[in-house]
Amino acid sequence: MCACACVCVCVCVCVCVCVCVCVCVCVCVRACVCVNLMGGVVWTFEQCFGIHFLAKASHVAFLLCICSLTVCREVKTQFVIQMALEGRTAVVTGAAQGIGRSISEILLKNGAKVALLDVAEATGTTLKKSLDGQYGPERTLFIPCDVQSHQQFKAALQKVVETFGHLDIFCNNAGIVNENDWEKSVSINLMGVVRGSYLALEHMNKLSGGQGGVIINIASLAGLGPFPGAPVYTATKHGVVGFTRSMAATSKMSGYGVRFNMICPTFVQTDIINSLTCPAALGQFAHLADPTRKLMEQHGVLDVSRVSEGFLQLLLDETKDGEALVVVSKGSQYYTFPSL
Repeated sequence: MCACACVCVCVCVCVCVCVCVCVCVCVCVRACVCVNLMGGVVWTFEQCFGIHFLAKASHVAFLLCICSLTVCREVKTQFVIQMALEGRTAVVTGAAQGIGRSISEILLKNGAKVALLDVAEATGTTLKKSLDGQYGPERTLFIPCDVQSHQQFKAALQKVVETFGHLDIFCNNAGIVNENDWEKSVSINLMGVVRGSYLALEHMNKLSGGQGGVIINIASLAGLGPFPGAPVYTATKHGVVGFTRSMAATSKMSGYGVRFNMICPTFVQTDIINSLTCPAALGQFAHLADPTRKLMEQHGVLDVSRVSEGFLQLLLDETKDGEALVVVSKGSQYYTFPSL
């Protein structure tokens, strides 16, 4: 008579592909040690393939396949984005910091070439050096440019086309809050968007030899409703919304091959948010600085990455034209405009 203790050890290697076809190669050994009444010890080894093992192997393969599907789906998404943007040329205004910088970085990350336009020459030059280290100097171009100057703007886009060969993506992002100098606000926030869009169309319009493309304007939630304390800023953003929708309809009816969309974020962590509570920038509405701070606390302040992610969404979805993507702390959704 003897007493035995056995253990079954299995080593499996499973390979799963994204269609959930898994192949598992398993090696199993059962080891037993038996002690008889006379004090002898006997070791035995044998294979232990059986129904119980096969069931567990199947379960393991299924779990591995789920993991494989998750990884493959993420890789596929990234691959599709890079395929869509590889070799594309983008121009971003106000690109040296804030939302513009974040949009430039997400475009570069996904394979595009980016021309950075900004009036802040020192900041823009520093940013280009930083981006060159990550993506290579051939992928970026910094051009000092004031969007209020037709001559500077036109020359900048011409240089972009001469450098990269074509223009596919254009982002009107440059903007300010200055209720004290409201004419400058209109000049940058609205006239700059109109000027930039028209100049970009000269290179993108299929009717004039362009390849088509996408123009995305950075508007604001203030472009969809009243915002106390910054009426001129609000008016300019309403103008951007109306202009963008009208240009989308115009492009579609004319066959330009260019989509127009806009992003309408709530408060975003940029220099503009400081202006919204700055008495010097609010001018005669400086007494509304404190209520504005309370609005920020109520609605939350977004990281710039939320806006650049929305930008990428609008850029890649070819069904979106004349759309406003509203981005708030709880998420994002497309705004429903009233039917005319």
